[in-house]
Amino acid sequence: MQNKDSISRISEQVLAFQAWERPWEFRHFVLSQLSEENDAIRFEAIWAVTMKPENWSQEDLSICAQKTAEMLQNRLGLSELVANQLVNAAAYQWK
Repeated sequence: MQNKDSISRISEQVLAFQAWERPWEFRHFVLSQLSEENDAIRFEAIWAVTMKPENWSQEDLSICAQKTAEMLQNRLGLSELVANQLVNAAAYQWK
């Protein structure tokens, strides 16, 4: 149950990010909102998976985003909304 609670807290903070005019602040924002160390560690692991270069190796960024979002949902059990928010933030890093 603890893992599910952690994912829930992380998801809440991922979805709380609204400053898309400053997408480079996404990771810091989420980390700053997580009060439990294990949540921060888990978020960093999720972010590392999201940012893996092999996820972003296609020329078409939209294909990369779609494949990465699907992977986050299937492998990590994240909701579509949370996966898309993570992918949106990551895509700015890969532009």
